[in-house]
Amino acid sequence: MKMDWSFLKTRVARRIFASFLLVALAPILAAAGISYWKVSGELNTQSRARVAQTLRATDGAIFERLLFLNAQLDGLATTLADRPDLRGPLPNAELDTLLTRRFTGSGVMSNSGLLPPLFGTLATPPPVTEADRQLMGSGRPLLATSGDSARPTIFMGRLIIPEIPNGAILWGQLSPDYLFAAGEDHPALPADMEICVFDESVRPLYCSAEDAASLAGQLARTTAAKAGTPEDRGDFEWRGNSEEYLAGYKTIFLRTQYGSDGWTLVLSESKATVLQPMTEFRKTFPFVILLIVLGVLALSNYQIKKTMDPLLSLREGTQRIAKQDFGTLVEVTSGDEFEDLATKFNSMQGR
Repeated sequence: MKMDWSFLKTRVARRIFASFLLVALAPILAAAGISYWKVSGELNTQSRARVAQTLRATDGAIFERLLFLNAQLDGLATTLADRPDLRGPLPNAELDTLLTRRFTGSGVMSNSGLLPPLFGTLATPPPVTEADRQLMGSGRPLLATSGDSARPTIFMGRLIIPEIPNGAILWGQLSPDYLFAAGEDHPALPADMEICVFDESVRPLYCSAEDAASLAGQLARTTAAKAGTPEDRGDFEWRGNSEEYLAGYKTIFLRTQYGSDGWTLVLSESKATVLQPMTEFRKTFPFVILLIVLGVLALSNYQIKKTMDPLLSLREGTQRIAKQDFGTLVEVTSGDEFEDLATKFNSMQGR
């Protein structure tokens, strides 16, 4: 349908048309903008709640895996207690397949030094304090990390004979993939969520995110801002490479049970994933607005032209009268007050 815009030649028509567009489009655009903002905020809130819930579940799962590791290391220590030679390697028949999957290596630290590994490869364990030996003497395991690398190595140690506090220590080097990563053994973590665990110095023990350094920096700033508060959890936003993330963190308390400083568990979810439901809306929203604008333009054209045409006819009639032309009648068939006015105008013209 072709629209006739000739009526916009008058200032009155242009003002009416502009007012019509403003009144019609402003509420629609405002409502759309508010809806978009509200939905985005709700999606962010849901993401934070989802991350907080997953943090609690993952924290519990990590503690459960530490219990499994402790039980297996305890079983290995019991096997070694009756052996005069604590050197490795152990025969494959004496090794549990779960043990070799969950530890990358194990060995014994005697008073004379580190003996050859029982299996796998074992980095040099950290030095042990008197308080650490007292902890292990009570039958509890010790969690420790080496401090020489950008990604520290995690160790679990226990006395082979707890009744001898100064005796040999059985060390196991933990597999970060088993302890932290989602997978066949631990499917609870959502596939689109990144997991990172940092030690007390904000060094990554494990991190599935691509830019662990940026995440560590933002985590350090966030926790420093909350220093002195009793909160052990929170959330923040960070940017890694070319993507933005919503993240939640929680402290994993290890001091009482494992004699170690707490770790910080961080779960991150891409903003693009969080706002995925808005993607389709963003794609269709411009076309919807375009259709609304075209509809408003067509309706404005019809309504304003219907109003302005009689006025233009009456104006032309007055111009003809001014030129002494009384032979042409004003034709208005609007069925309203304009038609009544045209009829009276023609009557006046006839007189």
